[in-house]
Amino acid sequence: ANMRGLVMFISDIRKCASKEAEEKRVMKEMAKIREKFSNTRLALSGYDKKKYVWKLLYIFMLGYEVDFGHLEAVTLICSPRHSEKYAGYMAASLLLNPESPSLEQVSAAIRTDINSYEKVSQSLALATVANIGGPYLTRELGGDVSKIVILEGLRLQPEILKKAINCLSRLYKIDNTLIDVEGIVEKFEHFFDMRMPGVLMSACNLLSALIKVHGYEKFVSCYSVIVQQLYRLTVMNEAPKDYFYYQSPCPWLQVKFLKLLKMYPFPTESKLATELCEILDKILTRTEVTNSINKNNSDHSILFEAIKLIIYYKENVPNSLKTHCASLLGRFISVKEPNIRYLGLETMAQLAENPDSKDMIEKHQHTVLISLRDPDISIRKRALDVLFGMCSESNVTEIVEELLNCLADAEFNIKEDLVSKIALMSEIFGKDLKWYTDVIISLVGYAGDYVSDDIWHKLVQVVTGFGEHVDTELQSYAALQAYNAISKPHVHEKMLKLASYLVSEFSQYLVGQPGKDPDNLFETLNNHFAYTSSETKSMFLTAYMKLTNLYPELVDSTVPVFEHHVYHVDPELQQRAFEYYSLCSGAYEEVKPSVMEPMPTYEDKLQRQNQVLKRIVNMGHKAPPKQQETVDLLD
Repeated sequence: ANMRGLVMFISDIRKCASKEAEEKRVMKEMAKIREKFSNTRLALSGYDKKKYVWKLLYIFMLGYEVDFGHLEAVTLICSPRHSEKYAGYMAASLLLNPESPSLEQVSAAIRTDINSYEKVSQSLALATVANIGGPYLTRELGGDVSKIVILEGLRLQPEILKKAINCLSRLYKIDNTLIDVEGIVEKFEHFFDMRMPGVLMSACNLLSALIKVHGYEKFVSCYSVIVQQLYRLTVMNEAPKDYFYYQSPCPWLQVKFLKLLKMYPFPTESKLATELCEILDKILTRTEVTNSINKNNSDHSILFEAIKLIIYYKENVPNSLKTHCASLLGRFISVKEPNIRYLGLETMAQLAENPDSKDMIEKHQHTVLISLRDPDISIRKRALDVLFGMCSESNVTEIVEELLNCLADAEFNIKEDLVSKIALMSEIFGKDLKWYTDVIISLVGYAGDYVSDDIWHKLVQVVTGFGEHVDTELQSYAALQAYNAISKPHVHEKMLKLASYLVSEFSQYLVGQPGKDPDNLFETLNNHFAYTSSETKSMFLTAYMKLTNLYPELVDSTVPVFEHHVYHVDPELQQRAFEYYSLCSGAYEEVKPSVMEPMPTYEDKLQRQNQVLKRIVNMGHKAPPKQQETVDLLD
């Protein structure tokens, strides 16, 4: 019926010239409705109550808080008139939350409608319970909803069955003891045999929720039916006429089926496996880029879900499918449309996690490197994931060098990820310790704030050596590179910490080179001393003492520094300064050499217990070529 008062109120709101005028009109109407509801002497008719409830719903949808009239609204659910019952259910869905006390007043009426055979009332009740949810409705009505799905599901009309399954899915997520699993397994086979897309979508949601709790084993019988339905949609192109979207049959249902299949292992039955591979191949080959954005979006949603399923099944699917996936993704990551490019990179990163697929995607390395320069940071992040996944000993040098170039001008919200991946790639795939040293020193120099201490500590350990093995050539190289890094006017503090150790510990390899005498080493370090923290100053004092022990002529330069910090407020710095000052005073001359001995190598078990550290150390231990066996021809 046409409610004249409601129509006039909406018209008044639309005519308001400003937000203030709208608010004034709304407040006036709310005051009028509040007065009508609170007047106990005049009983409101069902029509008036319905009209005022619709006004409150309109006010609520405008964004205003409606904190009264809830009970009057939901009592309309008990009305025998459909128009009033509909208004009551709409009010309950929009105004009530799971903790609303008004639910207790109408739960009995909702149960009556759920168990009735009146289509409209049953539909409204199920939809409202699903919308509100919550522990109270689950406890009070969950059993009724479960009963009509399991015991009466096959007798229900498809429209009601769809709502009942959706409602049960919502309540099951609140209480996973609600459903008798043994009783519903057989029903699923019948649900998936139906040709109604709405019922199939609802069944997918419920089955997915059940598998997450109970595992797939109890629902193995559903797998073949799901594959058959998917085969009908993709290969045979069959679906109700109204469910074609831009010539694609039920794309949303295809995506649901593909996601559901990822919850099962690859089928062992050859017929099912063949059908599944045919489905996946059909999806890969039929998807084309068209002029219609809507068609592209729906088709690509199916395609990317199919590719994810192929990635999930790993070696179980034929290599031809994986090769086709890599080829398609290579095409997608080079298109102009950023959404497709993002999805292509994201999916390629997942494909790269499979070792068997690395060779297939390495050919697209150049295209991925171009994406590192994309203006969209989300695309750059996905490109970084792909490069990390495709990295190997054969391409690590090129990839890391490109990432280091990007690191110099990268934004702060991608730098941390860049640093961690560069460090990991150089540790896992590096083939040369000198190259590894260059990478870590560059990392600390470009992005010291984002380099964890663990990264440069590993370099210190590797250069110092383990057990009996000492690589003097590496020590000389690392000391020189560290010295060059701190010869600049502005150096990150972590680089200064690293250099203070390498330069002082292995200074014997530097002194004697052109332009590098003990005074030069001290001055290069001391140029940065005043601008560092107390922790770094402490390391510098140790470096000065190491140099003084090796080169006594530095005493006149280092002792004033020690003396100046003997009374420093920082206890650690003060203690070091006092001890080193005392060592230089002459009273402890006999113990100074033993105190300032070179750092011993680290215990060999340290690198044996750390696989990454062991891998780094083994870069410098190339296995000798295997000698060919010789045969004594005279034997």
